[in-house]
Amino acid sequence: IFNEVINELGYAEVTWSGGPDLVVPLFAPPLLKSESGKTVFITEWTSNLGNVASSPSITRYFISADPQLDPSTAQFIGERPIPALPPGEQSQGGTVTFTLPGNLPLGVYTLAACADAGMTIGELNEDNNCSFSEVLGQTSMVLALEPEAITNQPPTAQAGPDQTVECGGPSGATVTLNGTASSDPDGDPLTFTWTDSFGTVQGPNPQVTLPLGTHTVTLTVDDGKSGSASDTVTITVADTKPPTVTAALTPVVPEKKSSKRVERRGDKGGKDDDDDDRRDGDDRNRNEFRVVALATDRCDAHPLMQASINGVAVTDGQVVRLELDDDNKVRRKNGLLKIAARNIILTVSATDASGNRATATAKLAKKQREHDD
Repeated sequence: IFNEVINELGYAEVTWSGGPDLVVPLFAPPLLKSESGKTVFITEWTSNLGNVASSPSITRYFISADPQLDPSTAQFIGERPIPALPPGEQSQGGTVTFTLPGNLPLGVYTLAACADAGMTIGELNEDNNCSFSEVLGQTSMVLALEPEAITNQPPTAQAGPDQTVECGGPSGATVTLNGTASSDPDGDPLTFTWTDSFGTVQGPNPQVTLPLGTHTVTLTVDDGKSGSASDTVTITVADTKPPTVTAALTPVVPEKKSSKRVERRGDKGGKDDDDDDRRDGDDRNRNEFRVVALATDRCDAHPLMQASINGVAVTDGQVVRLELDDDNKVRRKNGLLKIAARNIILTVSATDASGNRATATAKLAKKQREHDD
């Protein structure tokens, strides 16, 4: 701007009234809360509000506990160079990384960015670079310093090694879970939660009942401070033991000798009268036996069972007439199965749901002559 003055000598006197004017119109400070000794970031733009281009300058950053921040007493924390700016132009946004002083006591601080902090440029207004009264000259933010937070470290879950346990009953097996190898690096006490088909149980060593089969049990440990971890363990409940099978031929006591009951089990010899081959009405119970065919299994309440005498199917409790004879004969009379053979063997087999199989036999022994005392 030229101001023309005509003096008495008749010539004009010209004065210059222009110049640059650097300010910080936009200043993005870090988060409102931080900690001493921590790294933070400042993003800032410096503008030239004057009517003359500015030469290169420096924008600096300060922190102070005094809301009326004075750069001469505030703590310097960083700076960045600003290139020459034409009138009305703004620098590219610049991000400065700096570390808050580690010796700052707890409290509330003011953070500020000041243009032409080196006072190297003659400006139209030298008072608006860092003046709180001039919004364009300075943008500030209150920064609250808090005690350094203790970072919580998550725990480690250990559900224990995979297990294979023997089935103990129709409901499966009782299994003890073991999460005691779980740990927390901060030493925080942990809560233990186990989940599977049994639902949810708590504790480091709970006992649960698992049915036959393979199960994936999940353990979740929690330190109570938003830290948790999970692990799984595979537990197989297996049935490797075959059923228990019983095979026996129990003589039906003749009515006329009901006081002399003789049983034939397994390969034990039996006793009978030496005239038991008579067929008259008085001996209608002679040579008659009751079939005993039983099967039990720890895991399978109803194993599949089959019973036969010399290949002829029979059932538990069935009464049959058996004779040791050189002639092999099989016949039925009045619903009664009659078998005559040189060797007579009852065979009982059972298979459980897991495929385990067991067999038992009972052989009809040769008749022995009774001895009178």
